[in-house]
Amino acid sequence: MRPILLVVCALHASHALQAPRPRCTTSLQTPHRVTSLRASPPAETEEAPTAQWLGSLALAGAALGPVCDNFHSAAGVLGYTKYQIALGPAPDWWGGGHLFQTATWVPPLFALAALIIGGIDTLVSAQRPPPPELEKPSGRRVAGAVAAFVALYAFSALLATGLAPPTEALVLWPLALLLWKACDPTLASFVAGAATAVGGPAIEVALLGGGGLFAEPFGHLYAYGRPDVLGVESWILPVYFAGGPAVALVSRWLR
Repeated sequence: MRPILLVVCALHASHALQAPRPRCTTSLQTPHRVTSLRASPPAETEEAPTAQWLGSLALAGAALGPVCDNFHSAAGVLGYTKYQIALGPAPDWWGGGHLFQTATWVPPLFALAALIIGGIDTLVSAQRPPPPELEKPSGRRVAGAVAAFVALYAFSALLATGLAPPTEALVLWPLALLLWKACDPTLASFVAGAATAVGGPAIEVALLGGGGLFAEPFGHLYAYGRPDVLGVESWILPVYFAGGPAVALVSRWLR
């Protein structure tokens, strides 16, 4: 869309230069004509891509959220008590239960998280621009970062079946930092990951009732099997952190 508009603007400017000059021009009229000619196109080129970027980013978060959340649901790491979506019987090797499990509020919550991460990445990148290869990442780099994040999410579900939450956190933190270093070692994605590692569990604490501190409608939407900090399991922090670099790259690629 943007390249097409730029071509049209260039052709329009070229035509204006070749057109016959008016008989009478004054120093007041000429700047006004040039200003109106140059001011109009940028307004159009900035609005549509911004809306497209935000809409695509929200859809990406809404699609990725249930996929990742299903790992924890299927492994029995957590269980939903309200608004659950359960599809298809799972085979025995999957652990029984349902093949796909999530909740109706998971997609919009992950969509909001993607928008927040994208906003943080944009603000920090404006102050500290990433190197060219990361400022405009390739589709392969983005796909690799998302795949690594999904793999870490699945691995956290596997570890949760055998390790205590604090021990699992010690295993996952180095992996989350390695993901950042390998996929997007920028200040923007680190800040986005740190903010997500704090904000994500904070939202979960509210949804879970803060270990009994809050009344309905919070506190009964779902529950972790072995909560050790205000209703959540402490290893969820590095998992959230790993989402920062992955979603930041997706946001930068779409933008």
